Amino acid sequence: MDIGKFNHRITIEKPTTNQDAAGGITQTWAAFATVWASIEPLAGHRLFQSKQVNADVTGVINMRYLAGVEPNMRVKYGSRILTIISIINTKEHNIELQLLYKEALD
Repeated sequence: MDIGKFNHRITIEKPTTNQDAAGGITQTWAAFATVWASIEPLAGHRLFQSKQVNADVTGVINMRYLAGVEPNMRVKYGSRILTIISIINTKEHNIELQLLYKEALD
């Protein structure tokens, strides 16, 4: 693993639910972990291949393996919100994760 490529600081957030004063349930996001990662927007041939599998994928985040990361989580990178579409444990060695993401546009 080339750790020099992990040059972006990201925060993985998990959904949490809270009950408000009126008894309603609201979803908020809480930090799960802050890690170093590489962020690669997909382009060209790789984007075409990715869209064959999942039309929503717009990029890949590579990071060291971290137990507990789930597809219902999201990534915050600066002011950007990246929704995790799929998680790949590279070669199933628990060394590196690839997070396929879709960028949430507001």
